[in-house]
Amino acid sequence: MPRFLLLIALLASALFPGLPASAGGLNDTGITTCSNATQNGLPCPVAGFPGQDAEYGTNGFNFTKLDASGNALPASATNHTCVLDNVTGLVWEVKTADGGLRDQKWTYTWYDSSAPGGNPGTASGGTCHDTGRCDTEKFTLDVNTAGLCGFHDWRMPNLKELVGIVDYSIPRRS
Repeated sequence: MPRFLLLIALLASALFPGLPASAGGLNDTGITTCSNATQNGLPCPVAGFPGQDAEYGTNGFNFTKLDASGNALPASATNHTCVLDNVTGLVWEVKTADGGLRDQKWTYTWYDSSAPGGNPGTASGGTCHDTGRCDTEKFTLDVNTAGLCGFHDWRMPNLKELVGIVDYSIPRRS
């Protein structure tokens, strides 16, 4: 099973479950306080609510920045192409702002021509740098052809993998 992912759309994975399970361990949530049935932000442990994530520390997030060839960079590097999640073993692309293939402003519709059940999604329904290639299947092919970060086995993440990189200690922006 490939261990490399494309971070494109949480919605696509939520709508189309059944993709392969994650490759490695389970990341921390980033939450550092405990809760009971009515209140958050409590010191741990909380009687009657054992085993909360905050009781185990915040050692779950551990990433290594990678250059365009997949080589590790120092944590202080400001220009990196991918990140390796050292807990799960998954590699994630870093979006760009250069108008190229991986630009953060492009959108891609979910599409898988070999999807079971006869619902492949929408071919090229997004807006991207190369008209006619604005769906997840073609984007994945293009990133694999380019050998992003030295890898040629990129795929779409599943919901569990996407949720695994969310740091719930960071407040939501409204």
